[in-house]
Amino acid sequence: MDYDTLAANIRGQFLFGWTPNPGTALYLGYNDDMNRNGYNRFTGQLEPGFRRNGRVFFVKMSYLFRRSF
Repeated sequence: MDYDTLAANIRGQFLFGWTPNPGTALYLGYNDDMNRNGYNRFTGQLEPGFRRNGRVFFVKMSYLFRRSF
């Protein structure tokens, strides 16, 4: 978790990685971005509380194909 006091941003990143054998990997990740007491970009007024900017969930898999002669 990261908190930026100047911009009042909170960011959370979580990552799980698993490598059962060399050349094979699986990654699961989550990223969250929030503002606290931010300004509304349309009205220009202060909005108290938390506002979510974005949320991302991802999966990455890799496998090494080997060819023997």
